[in-house]
This record gives sequence, C-alpha cells and structure tokens, in this order.
Amino acid sequence: NQRARAIRVWLKSSRQGSAKFSLTSYAHTEAQTVATSRITAKISSEWQAVDLTLDSFGTTTPAGIDLFTIEFVGQGPVDFSVDDIQYLGRWRVKGL
Repeated sequence: NQRARAIRVWLKSSRQGSAKFSLTSYAHTEAQTVATSRITAKISSEWQAVDLTLDSFGTTTPAGIDLFTIEFVGQGPVDFSVDDIQYLGRWRVKGL
C-alpha cells in the first residue's frame, strides 16, 4: 500500500539479544537494492512490538519492496519468534 509509513513486527526470543532489519527492493534483479534500518531492537522472552518507520531505512514509500529481513544478534542456540508483520499508515475505511 502506497500510504504505508512504517512496518510493525512482533518479536521474542528464548535468550536476550537484538534484531537488525533490512528491506530489499526488486530482489534478484539487476535493480536490486538493500536498505538497512537505523533501528536496532532489544529482544527478550516477552513478546514486543517493534515499529520501523520507512524513513529509518532511507525510504518513504514501499514501492518495489519485496523482501523484509530480520537478523537476530546474540548467543545461540536460540528460539527466535516472529509474528504479525504489518504495514502501518493512514488508511481510508470505506463507509466511514
């Protein structure tokens, strides 16, 4: 959706660590670009929402984005869980 301004993802892990995020546009083509977010999230055994603004990746539009990568950084072995990835933005709801 072109009105998206951020990505929200829920994360938890069996050990403390952190997560790094990147977006790939036009993956597996000659036009491929990868942008890494300035945001690094601390991860623990409790579910937490992480909001990543698109401008933290150096972009303001989701056009061309076709790959979202999450990298866990910490000691292993670890169970790393991801849930409910969604775009955030201003949406028009039909009928309201």
